[in-house]
Amino acid sequence: MSTSQIEPRLSGVWRSHVPTASESSLRIPDEIVHACLDFVSCEPETFGSGEKVLRWTLALKQRMLATPGFVCLKVGDAGYTNNDLRKVYSAVSRSFGNLNTRYGEFFDVKDRGLDHTKEAIPVSKTRASTGFHTDSSAANYCPEIVGLLCLQPAQSGGESLLANAVNLYSWLAENHPMSLKVLSRPIKRDVITPGTKQDVAAIQSNSFPVFTRTQSTVQFRYMRYWIETAYKKLAQPLPDGLRKAMNLIDTYLMDPANTYSRMLLRGEMLFVNNCHLCHSRTAFTDSLVPGQKRVLVRTWIDRIHATPARTDLSCSSTHDSISRNGVLDSAFDPALAS
Repeated sequence: MSTSQIEPRLSGVWRSHVPTASESSLRIPDEIVHACLDFVSCEPETFGSGEKVLRWTLALKQRMLATPGFVCLKVGDAGYTNNDLRKVYSAVSRSFGNLNTRYGEFFDVKDRGLDHTKEAIPVSKTRASTGFHTDSSAANYCPEIVGLLCLQPAQSGGESLLANAVNLYSWLAENHPMSLKVLSRPIKRDVITPGTKQDVAAIQSNSFPVFTRTQSTVQFRYMRYWIETAYKKLAQPLPDGLRKAMNLIDTYLMDPANTYSRMLLRGEMLFVNNCHLCHSRTAFTDSLVPGQKRVLVRTWIDRIHATPARTDLSCSSTHDSISRNGVLDSAFDPALAS
């Protein structure tokens, strides 16, 4: 397969230089912040505020669907509380599309003292490095956009890393076409979604390619750890050529020239195209000071091409980590819902 057959239309060419401040973080105008804080109240008179947010985020959608495939937003440092930041994040996220409830509409990503190497749990519940991956290992679901809000960075580590999987596809097609062929066949994945059957039969049916080629673009779905544990639980060897192909993926993604790194600070929101980019997180160490442990809030967004309805914008589901008015629900523990 030649690179002339590859059309990375949606993600474009990854920026190889270090992004400038204006490229890497876009400050949310104060009027938009105030509109977000207004319209999540679900009162009819606030719908106008919601439409203002919709108009402002329209151009941001294009940045996620085209170059560079992600957008980083920042709320100005004006003494906003965690609940204020959650409200703004909720409003912006809903303006992009529909929020998935598989793990609750919003899921607090923090170290819960767990070990994903000892039990089938999301790596987001640990402080370990995730390795480059796309979110969701389930065959029947893949979020279009992954959002992250930083409420508190770690004492050290925890940088977010991004890489363009469409460029990776082009590199493999040009230099390692046989490995690309292996990655384009169905591959088993471990089942980790809580509340679902996680037996051998479930793993056996949870199979899909790393790369899926369409007429206009490429979809990338990868997390090496859950591929390897799937075949281990099935007591089956990895398919011929798969280990070499994954080594090539990791070699490409570990090259700093192919990645973008950012330490998210308090009040920053990162939205990433989960079909054409992959992301990672470095291991981190939390502060020993109470209340200063790393906390990011994740959301999965679907139907980004559709225009959200007013009810989608202003109201949360009962499984949300914030209540209907956007305030944190102390009775809801995302760790139990995940």
